[in-house]
Amino acid sequence: MGSNLAKQIDKAAEEGVTTFNVRSKAIKEIPANIGQLKEVTSFNASANRLEALPPEIGELKKVQFFNVMNNRIKELPQEITNLNQVVELNLSVNRLETLPRGFGSYNHIRFLDLSHNALTELTSQVGLLLSLVECHLSFNKLTTLPPEIGKCVLMEKLMVTNNVLTFLPNEIGALAKLQSLDFSSNKLAMIPPDIGNLENIKQWSISLNPVIPEIDQNAKRGRDQFFEYLRSDEYDRLYYSRIKEFADVEEKKLRDDDAKY
Repeated sequence: MGSNLAKQIDKAAEEGVTTFNVRSKAIKEIPANIGQLKEVTSFNASANRLEALPPEIGELKKVQFFNVMNNRIKELPQEITNLNQVVELNLSVNRLETLPRGFGSYNHIRFLDLSHNALTELTSQVGLLLSLVECHLSFNKLTTLPPEIGKCVLMEKLMVTNNVLTFLPNEIGALAKLQSLDFSSNKLAMIPPDIGNLENIKQWSISLNPVIPEIDQNAKRGRDQFFEYLRSDEYDRLYYSRIKEFADVEEKKLRDDDAKY
């Protein structure tokens, strides 16, 4: 398929095509001449057997829709951050553990799907994606989210299910346009009080988390009552006292570990 694909790319470049679709072709490698597709605005190489992308992928400067979901990609080339005209970026169902430096360069991005990977950390550069409306991070290994995510003030949908989140930043409460918010199937005991300020939420879930009884009881009362509870002075005091307790426990664990050595 390699030589045939290279020929297909040469032909597409000569014709100045704007859409390049090689979905479900059992492709294992994208040849370096992919960089010739200067006019392509839509690139789809999903459902293949790719383990990497060539650096030349960064030469598709006009691409707006980029889809490589359902492959075997372990690492992205730094050059992929050159695709700063991207509106929709789908990297889901791969094997990504990290994101490249400069991931915040997507000035026009509205849709980002990083779900079903192996990410343990979300770069703080997500805070530079100011046009982001929909973000999918489910089925990774994230333990927290960076505070900078609160700068994505146009975001309407945030899905972070099936991770190992133990802590959420209060800055999520700054995402005033959020309509859908899902943190189900994580390891959250507490929910930041500022999430109670999200007045436009229509769909939300914190199910299958080991939340404290107070949160569990109030969540069962419905969205309005639960968010009102999160905004209350009662919960504010409870939240910060428990956060201090958790911090003290972690500090003690660190001291005990140090003492072993």
